[in-house]
Amino acid sequence: MRQTKPVQVKHLQIGGGAPVVIQSMTKTDTSDVGATVAQIEEMVRAGCEIVATADDAELFLYPGDQHYFADSSLPSYDPEATALLKRRVLNFLGRVQEARR
Repeated sequence: MRQTKPVQVKHLQIGGGAPVVIQSMTKTDTSDVGATVAQIEEMVRAGCEIVATADDAELFLYPGDQHYFADSSLPSYDPEATALLKRRVLNFLGRVQEARR
């Protein structure tokens, strides 16, 4: 198994051989605080340990059942999905750079 660098998120370690941490994101309108809090509480009861919220989040679903398809050394490598991922990431980073100006 490939060794990864550990990342600390408050009291949780992600990577570096740590156990898997369940992560999710709310899909509520964050201006509806009650619904957002209720959804977070529901996810925590289901075992989620990290919950993210964002007003302008984008969710992209990629085909197949493999979590990591962008590593060309793995059997799950999907060149078309990787190219799409790269375009989306570069577009996102371009928007972040523009927002910082």
